[in-house]
Amino acid sequence: MVVLPIAAFVLKKVGTGGGHHADERAAPPRPTGELIREPAIYFLAVSYMIPAALLMALLQNVGPIATDLSISAQQSGGIVAVTALLKAGGKFVVGSLADRVSLRSLYMGLALTVVIGMVIASMAQSLSSLSIAVSLVGLSAGGAFPLIAADAVRRFGPKKFGRVLGILLALTHST
Repeated sequence: MVVLPIAAFVLKKVGTGGGHHADERAAPPRPTGELIREPAIYFLAVSYMIPAALLMALLQNVGPIATDLSISAQQSGGIVAVTALLKAGGKFVVGSLADRVSLRSLYMGLALTVVIGMVIASMAQSLSSLSIAVSLVGLSAGGAFPLIAADAVRRFGPKKFGRVLGILLALTHST
C-alpha cells in the first residue's frame, strides 16, 4: 500500500526525445561527485530497493509460512526455485517492454503486482496460493532492475550510464 503512492512520484515522466542526453554533446561532462548529489539517483535506488527488499523478506519467510500451512520443505524449496526463474523472466519481459511502454506505467504495474503478491502471501492457505504470491513478487522484483537501468540511461544519457549505474548499485547493494 505504501509502494503505489510513492511510485507515482518516483519515476518522473521523461520526454520521448531520449531524456537529458540529447544535449550531452554541448554540455561539459559532469563529475561523479555532482552525480552523487543528484536526487534522481536516490529515487531510482529506492525504486529498485522496494520490490527487491519485499522479495527478500518474502523468500526468507517461505519456510516458516510453508510449515504453518503443512507444506513440505521440498515443496517450499520448489517455490523458491521457480521464483528464481520467474525473476530472470521478469528481467527479459520488462527489458523488452521498456523500449515500447512508458516507464512510469511499467513501474506502476510492477508495484501493483508486488502489492497483489504480498496480499496473497499474507492470506495464503495452500501451496498454490503461496506459490502464486511468491511468483508475482519475484517476477516484479526481477523486472525492476532493467526498468531502473532504462530510466537511468534516459535521465542521464549513455555517456554517464556506467557511473550512474555504479552509484545505484553501490546504494542498493550496500544496504
